[in-house]
Amino acid sequence: VNAAIQQMGKRLPVEYKLAKFAPVPFEPIHVLAWTRLLTLQLSNGWGHELARAHFVEALGPELAAELDIRHDPRNPATLPNGIEFNALAPDGKMQAMKGPFLKDLGGSNAWALKGKRTDTGKPYLCADPHLAPLMPGIWYQIYLEAPDFRVQGVSLPGMPLVMIGHNSHIAWGITLAFSDIQDLFVEQFEAGTSRKYLHKGEWKTAEVFPETIHIKGKAEPHIEDVVVTHNGPVVSSVVKTGGQVLALNSPALRPSALTMGWYQMDQARNWNEFVAAMRFIEAPGLNIVYADVAGNIGYWMTGKTPIRGKGNGEMPSIGWTGEYDFKGFVPFEEMPHTLNPDRGYVVSANNKVVNADFPHFMGNVWMNGYRARRIEELLLQKDKWRRDDFPAIHMDVFCRPGLEFVAHLKDVANVEGKMKQARDRMVGWDGQLTTNSVGGCLYQVVRRELLSLLFRLGTEHHHHEPWLIGRGMDPVLFTVSEFQGKDTTALLDLLQNPESKLLALAGGKAAALGKALENAILFLEKTLGPGLESWQWGRIHTLEFPHAMAIQKPMDIVFNAGPYPIPGDTDTVFQTSIRPELPYSANLAIPSYRQIVDLANFDRSLWIKPPGQSGQLGSPNYDDQVAPLLEGRYFPMLWNPEAVAGYATKVLELIP
Repeated sequence: VNAAIQQMGKRLPVEYKLAKFAPVPFEPIHVLAWTRLLTLQLSNGWGHELARAHFVEALGPELAAELDIRHDPRNPATLPNGIEFNALAPDGKMQAMKGPFLKDLGGSNAWALKGKRTDTGKPYLCADPHLAPLMPGIWYQIYLEAPDFRVQGVSLPGMPLVMIGHNSHIAWGITLAFSDIQDLFVEQFEAGTSRKYLHKGEWKTAEVFPETIHIKGKAEPHIEDVVVTHNGPVVSSVVKTGGQVLALNSPALRPSALTMGWYQMDQARNWNEFVAAMRFIEAPGLNIVYADVAGNIGYWMTGKTPIRGKGNGEMPSIGWTGEYDFKGFVPFEEMPHTLNPDRGYVVSANNKVVNADFPHFMGNVWMNGYRARRIEELLLQKDKWRRDDFPAIHMDVFCRPGLEFVAHLKDVANVEGKMKQARDRMVGWDGQLTTNSVGGCLYQVVRRELLSLLFRLGTEHHHHEPWLIGRGMDPVLFTVSEFQGKDTTALLDLLQNPESKLLALAGGKAAALGKALENAILFLEKTLGPGLESWQWGRIHTLEFPHAMAIQKPMDIVFNAGPYPIPGDTDTVFQTSIRPELPYSANLAIPSYRQIVDLANFDRSLWIKPPGQSGQLGSPNYDDQVAPLLEGRYFPMLWNPEAVAGYATKVLELIP
């Protein structure tokens, strides 16, 4: 990086000229800081505490409970049998044993299929992490080779190593675990000081770290005093009446050798070396799906998960008594994991990882599980899977909760005209959330209008509403909370509950749905025009890859790619989710990368990474992977040098 900066001199990319600044020399601290920021962004456990506090304040605890996070018991857990550990013997038979290490025997979406269920007799491993659409894309494709080091996949600019991919021996995919590894604590500070706080009857002195922040256009830097208690940094201002603040206890903010985890995983040759690498990834909480050339498949959940003295971290905890303090962390060997499960596959889609009988509390903010359920249903439709069967799973847009929701519209009777047409179109919808679907579009808008209607009943606290559907604490760093996507299951439960007080306040289920439908029609007429056939999902659900320079108009026209009509939603395997406060574009998460790794022959593997491999405006590779992604096409993920040379059109050699 520094050689490139030096060689370019004043011939910098146009973004630097427009912003009127030059890059500083790259140092190891930049890598570590960027790694730490991403780790914090991807760690879960405190956003839902603030969100729940907001709508309990607005609705009261009883009504808020009807819209709280819950899980459909029909949707699967990644490890339904808890820790399951089977060694693969030389004769191909399974031998149950204790893990997590093998003895010598002679998300996003990710899944792995064992050889007994594939055409090659070896595993396939598929992955498609879902992240925000950006220009340039968050990932870049890379092949790294050095003595005793050979690995291929995607990495993040500013970070070393390959994050998702394969080496000569193993392959892996990653999804976000949504395990609850962070808590907020209400700390009681002494009046008139920002240093003394109460803990177990004693006044302790908080550490203070002055941070210098240089601001463009300002002669003097801003000095931010970071106050840290034994729980962690204070993340809220002192409340004038009482001196109470919120402190965040998070493994993501404590020292760790995170990068060493990926360094060892990139070089791992087998399950034991893979597990050894997992020990270093103390945050964030990730699901890492595994497969190797010997025929094994497996899974590991990363992240130091706290053992709480009291409570389970659903709301900010009292800090001054010490009774809610972390008492330790789940032992590494007892973290959820599996090797060669009897059913022959592992599926991870941000869904619940373990059932309630697991001996440790891992959290309760998992995504609702509809994607995992659909992937399992599709995998069970074939006895033997081929490489070219998997793109259909990546592209699947069947929305099961949408189909369950629209069935309730049958209760909306005595309607006529456009209301009747719209209701009938919803009731007759096939559940496929394609870009031209009218029924699917109506489902999305009616569902959101119903949520808004219910939340506003009997409350003037309208500013709390976005928290219900997952708005985050910060529009840049924490755009959503753990409530994002959870309203789907809450609404379905509520619509099936004849005792619902929220629905009673709205005049009953039929009246609430009728009003939501009426409001949805008004919105769609205003947005898309009066014709029912024009209310197609892809006309309001579009994908755009925003560039950082787009903050200044009209730079968005120059630098951005899109918009493109795009199918799916939060609950489809082809996930295209929406920021709660900015509907209805696919502006929160899309498949940021897809891979299909063939453990029998790496040269038959496939990948695709939107928007393109190049971040240089004007390059033919700037956005040339968007159309293939939307169409379900891939590029060869070639491995052997001879295969790469035969496929290459150009070779660029960089010599510092």
